[in-house]
Amino acid sequence: MSKVITRPSLSIAKIQVETEQDPLKLFYSGIKSKETMYAYKKTLREFLASVVEFHGTFEERARQFVEYARKNPSETKQLLKNYAAYLKERTEKPRESPEYLNPNTLPNKLKSIKKFLKMNEIPIEWANIEAIFPERNNIQQTRGYTTEEIKRILDYSTDVEMDFAILAESSSGIRVGAWEDQVWGNIRPIYDAGDGTYIHDVIKAGAKPKIVCASIVVYDETSSKYLSLISIEAWDKLQAVKEKWIRRRGREPRTDDPIFITRYKDGRAFSKIGIKNKLNKLILKSGVQKPLTEGQRNHEVPMTHGMRKRWNKIMSEQKINGESQANLIRKERLFGHKVGVTKLDNSYFYSEIEESIPQYLQAMRELMISDEYRNRRDLQILKDENQKLQQTIKEKDNALQMVEELKAKMERLEKYQRI
Repeated sequence: MSKVITRPSLSIAKIQVETEQDPLKLFYSGIKSKETMYAYKKTLREFLASVVEFHGTFEERARQFVEYARKNPSETKQLLKNYAAYLKERTEKPRESPEYLNPNTLPNKLKSIKKFLKMNEIPIEWANIEAIFPERNNIQQTRGYTTEEIKRILDYSTDVEMDFAILAESSSGIRVGAWEDQVWGNIRPIYDAGDGTYIHDVIKAGAKPKIVCASIVVYDETSSKYLSLISIEAWDKLQAVKEKWIRRRGREPRTDDPIFITRYKDGRAFSKIGIKNKLNKLILKSGVQKPLTEGQRNHEVPMTHGMRKRWNKIMSEQKINGESQANLIRKERLFGHKVGVTKLDNSYFYSEIEESIPQYLQAMRELMISDEYRNRRDLQILKDENQKLQQTIKEKDNALQMVEELKAKMERLEKYQRI
C-alpha cells in the first residue's frame, strides 16, 4: 500500500507580503536565544532611533530601513560607516562621561543590524565598516567572588529559590541565562554506583542509593544546549524549593513545570531578567559590591558573572591524578564551551557527563559554600581514602598468604622429589 504524501500549500503572494511588510518577523526568526533577542532588539532600536529620517514606532522604522536599504545599498553602507564612526567617538571620551562607550562593546552594537539585514536578504560588505572599530585595549580586570562573599550574600537572602540559584551558579558556573525556561525535569540526581562509577539510574545504584551531586541541562532545546553539574549542597537546597513549590501549588511538580515561579496561582515562570534583577538586588543589599569610584564604570566583581568566574578559577586550579588533555576538555564542556582545547575536540572527543563526575567531585569541596557541607565532604574523602587503604591492606594480606601457600607447596614438591 503506497503512502499518501500531503503536499504543502505554498503562496507566492503570502511570501511577498510577509517579506515586504514584516521585516522584524524575519529578524526574530533567526534568533534562538531569548537573551540574545532582548539584546539585539535593544541595540537595533537604538540605531533606528538615531536616523532622523525614520519616524513612527519601532516596527515602522524597521520597515522604512528595509525599504531604504534595498533601494540605496551604497548610501546604506555609508550610513552604517557613519554610525560606526559615531560609536568610535564615544569610546574616545573620558571614562567619567555619560556618553563613554567601552571599546569592547562597540562590535555588539552592530551585531543586531548585521543580523537584521542578513535575515531580510540585504547584502552589505562589512569589512570596511568593521575596520573603523578601535583596538580592544580597555579591558578591566575583574575577579570572581570569594567563598566568604557568597556566604554574606546568602546571609541576606530570605528566599529559598534565590538560595538555590546562588548555590547552583556557584557550583556549576552556569550563566544567569540558564534559568530561562528551566524546568524540574532538567535537573537529575547522580548516584554512586560503588565501584568508582556514577550513574543517573537509581535502580542500578543498589539497595541504599547515595546521591553525590546532580546534573543540569542548560539552554535546553537550543543550539547552545549542554550538561553541567551542581553540588550536593545545591541539590539539597533544591529539595527545599520543591517542598515550597508543592505547598503553594498543591501537587508534585511535573518534569515540564518551571522551577522558578513568580505567581504560584497560575504557575507563571520567572523570566531570566526577573531572576537576574532579584539576584542583583540581593547582592547590592549584602554590601559585597563596593561603590564605584570616580571614572570606574564596572565593579571589581561582576554581579552574577562573578560566580561563574569563581567556578572557573577553582576548577582550573584542581590537580587531577593522571592529568590529561581529556580533563581540560571535560572542564570546558561543563563550563558550556563547545570548543575545548582545540577546535577538533567537539567533533572527535566524545564523553558522557558521568565521566566528568570524578573530576568534579575532587573540586566540589571548594565549590560548596557552607562549612557544614565542606566538613561533610572532608569526612567523606577521609572515609573513601580509609576504605581504599583497607582494601589495599586486604589485597596485600591476600597476596602474602598466596605467597606463603605457594612456598609451602614448593617445599612439599621438593620433599617428594628427594624421596
